Amino acid sequence: EDRGTLEDVIEPYLIQQGYVLRTARGRVLTQMAIDQML
Repeated sequence: EDRGTLEDVIEPYLIQQGYVLRTARGRVLTQMAIDQML
């Protein structure tokens, strides 16, 4: 995937689902995302 697709399609989905937060310092995985990966 190219960067545009990630930012325009995948990232909003991950934010909506509660897996990623956008902060002033960048993107952060939520605890829910970490738990899902383990």
